[in-house]
Amino acid sequence: AIHKLTEYLSFQVKNVAKELVGAFDIPDEVVRAPIALQSEPYNQYTQF
Repeated sequence: AIHKLTEYLSFQVKNVAKELVGAFDIPDEVVRAPIALQSEPYNQYTQF
């Protein structure tokens, strides 16, 4: 149930992700970090 809720909320947030990044003033170097751009290598850490 939690996994499905996480997927649903992630889907909802993706529509406003750019605005959230701007609202929290997240620096460009963090947004452009390899982990932010290429999530595939890090998927094993988020699997249950």
